[in-house]
Amino acid sequence: MNMDFTFGPARETAWSQGFSIFLSHLADHVEAERDIADVRDNWDGALSLWTRDRNAAKTRLKKIITAPRALPVKLVEDRPLSRIVILADRMLDELEPELPRHLHRDMKGSFFRQYQVTGFGPVAQHRNARLIHARHLLDAMVALPFYDHLPAAEPVQEDVPDDLEPLLSAF
Repeated sequence: MNMDFTFGPARETAWSQGFSIFLSHLADHVEAERDIADVRDNWDGALSLWTRDRNAAKTRLKKIITAPRALPVKLVEDRPLSRIVILADRMLDELEPELPRHLHRDMKGSFFRQYQVTGFGPVAQHRNARLIHARHLLDAMVALPFYDHLPAAEPVQEDVPDDLEPLLSAF
C-alpha cells in the first residue's frame, strides 16, 4: 500500500516567484553591507571593489523591489509578501534616517497579524516560511553598522502604527 502524504507544490504566483528573487537580493545587500563594514577602517585597493559591490547590491535590490510592487495582488496569501516588500522599500529610504528602525520595530510588533498568512495548508506554510526568512533578513539589515547612528529601537508596540495603516489597508 502506497501512502503518499505530500501536499503537492505550493501555489506559485508572480508575487511568490518575485518574492523569492527579492529575498536573494535582500540577502546580497546585507552581505555586501557587512563586507564593507569589515574593511571600512582599512584603506586598500579592495575597499573600492567592496564599495562598488555594496552599491551594486543596493541598486539591484531597489530595482527588484519596484518590479513586484507593480503586480496586482490577486491572492490573499500574497498580501503579506507585498507588505514586506513595501516595508523593505521604506526601510531603504535614506531621506529619513530614523525611519528604518522605527518601521522595523513596528513590523516586529505586528508581524504575526500583518506579515503572516493564516491557515495551515501548504500555501500558507510556503508563504510563511518565506516571510519568516524575510523577517530575519530585515533584522540583519537593521543591525548593520549603517544604522548605528540611529537612535536605539524603542520597546515593541503591539498596534499597527498610524503611518503604516494606510499602506497595509490597501493590500
